This record gives sequence, structure tokens and C-alpha cells, in this order.
Amino acid sequence: MPGTVRPRGVRCHLSATLPVESRSHEGAHIRVTQGAIIGPDRLRLAAGIVVSVLAGFLIGRLDSGPRWDDTGVTAALLVVAAGTASFIAGQRPWLFAVTTGMFVPLFELPGLAGGAALAAFLFSSLGAVVGWFAARR
Repeated sequence: MPGTVRPRGVRCHLSATLPVESRSHEGAHIRVTQGAIIGPDRLRLAAGIVVSVLAGFLIGRLDSGPRWDDTGVTAALLVVAAGTASFIAGQRPWLFAVTTGMFVPLFELPGLAGGAALAAFLFSSLGAVVGWFAARR
């Protein structure tokens, strides 16, 4: 049919054609009548969230262990994890600062650490902002 284009890389049971005028520019997502193609920005955001939550949980569990007493390594791990997640997504550094840094206080606050565990947010924020700036360049 002249004047229509089929979206590339779409695997679905629906057959959809879009008018040429509604094609996206430079990698933005295309909305189809009965479904949507997930754009690369959403995939990168989802991957960043998965990395952030998984790394934050593992760092929080490691830091709350009875034989772990190395705050410098914990801080460095938080900076690297939040920076990596923010670099992957390239957007919303505040989200990765929170999702990476929230687990250390969650595991530590009921114990003797008190408010000092909240410093994890400072290190995860630093890493998230650095990762975001690196992704923007």
C-alpha cells in the first residue's frame, strides 16, 4: 500500500501499518493502535533500575554482615553501583541514588548504626550524578 510503512523489528501477531507522517525520528518510540513498541529509553531505564536495585540490595546485605567493617569499600561500591546504573539509563539520577542507597539504611537502622547509615545516600547520589553526566557526554 503506498504511503504506509511497517515498523521494523516488531514481532507480534498483529499486522499494523502506520502512515509515513507518523514515523518517529531518531529512535523515539512508535505507538501502534493496539499496542506499543517500547523505546530504547524505557529499556535503558528498566535495565538501570534492575542493576541499581540488585547492586544496592547486595551491598546492603554485605554491609550489614557481622564480619564486615569496611566503610570505605561500602562507600566505593555504592558510588560505582549508582554510577553504573545511572550511566546505563542516562536519565533520572535521583532515582538511582535512592534505589541504590536505600538498602544500607534499611538493613542498618534497626541495629546500632543509627543515623550514620544514612550517609549511604550521599555516596549513591555522588555516583548517580557522575554516571548521569558521563552518559550525557
